Amino acid sequence: MAEDNFPVYELRLPSGKKVRFDAPVAQTLTFEGAIVVRLDSLMSQNVFGVSEDGDILWQAEATETHAGRTPYNEIWKQDDNAILANVDRYLVIVPQSGMVIRRYSEK
Repeated sequence: MAEDNFPVYELRLPSGKKVRFDAPVAQTLTFEGAIVVRLDSLMSQNVFGVSEDGDILWQAEATETHAGRTPYNEIWKQDDNAILANVDRYLVIVPQSGMVIRRYSEK
């Protein structure tokens, strides 16, 4: 019998706490002091930083692309930073604060 894959709208932290979101959790990256969460959502600000205590630390900024405002479709680690990518833009951010260190654009 096939297993049903239901969307998960919450993040379970190592402490046992849960953080609930308005859209399914698509990806997570764990850093010291923060977890970066990408939601499976059409909203352009679909990446959040969450503390180890379950507090929302930041929400990613919206970026304009050739297609207008589009959601981030991938995140990954690069050293101690997180990379957020959408259609043609990349942001390098500090996971604990959401501060943008660098912006890249593919045109």
